[in-house]
Amino acid sequence: MLSGNTMDCHIMNREEQAERYVAGLLSESEREACELHFFNCSPCLAVVREAEALTDALAEPGIAAARPAATWMRLAATAAVVVAASLLTLHSSGRFDPAPVGAPRRAPVPANPYAALAAFEPPSPPSVRLRDAMPTDLGRGFELYRRRDFGGAVQALQTAARTTPGAAAPFFLGISLLVTGETDQGIAALQAAVGRGDSPYLEEAHLYLARAHFAKGDFGAAERELEATIALSGDRGEEARGLLEKSRSHRPTSGR
Repeated sequence: MLSGNTMDCHIMNREEQAERYVAGLLSESEREACELHFFNCSPCLAVVREAEALTDALAEPGIAAARPAATWMRLAATAAVVVAASLLTLHSSGRFDPAPVGAPRRAPVPANPYAALAAFEPPSPPSVRLRDAMPTDLGRGFELYRRRDFGGAVQALQTAARTTPGAAAPFFLGISLLVTGETDQGIAALQAAVGRGDSPYLEEAHLYLARAHFAKGDFGAAERELEATIALSGDRGEEARGLLEKSRSHRPTSGR
């Protein structure tokens, strides 16, 4: 009837191996063969699942008394197998994730009301003509940045920020880090750009620092950067004023 640990569907259905399995009437070797087969065979597993419907009769008054005890034992065993198979399916599909008994429920993470204010389009890098006269790492970093390979740009610009003066390298490094989701490192790089003093990137560095702080939900730090941007009276002042107004309108009640 069995061949090693395998059986075919014909034998499985003809001899009602599924019912005999759940009733505990098989030998150990037969049971192992059944498990190997019907837990990997959808049609035969369906035979087991059909018995689940019969267990509903347990809830109907008057029917339980008419059933032989052995029948109900078989049905109960079948139901147990169906439940086990269902749990196995849920677990394998990634939809079954029970919390440990007694484990505290984690509170949902509140939405960041400033997320929309953090969005930006990366500013353009220096022109090709200017990049030709740049140190190798800086020029390579700008070329990768221009191609929107921000991960590659980070590596080149990190070296350039250590080896070249001026604010260009740390500024575009900060932007690249923000785009790749490294917000804290991006903030540090932009702060380094601000720390290098007056430059063509000073106003923008404050502005993008504000957007980085909005990404973290820190409206206080963001508004301070926007005020610094406005104080410079540059081309981005109007944009900074608009962001500041929106920030104040988004501010949570507890932060007013």
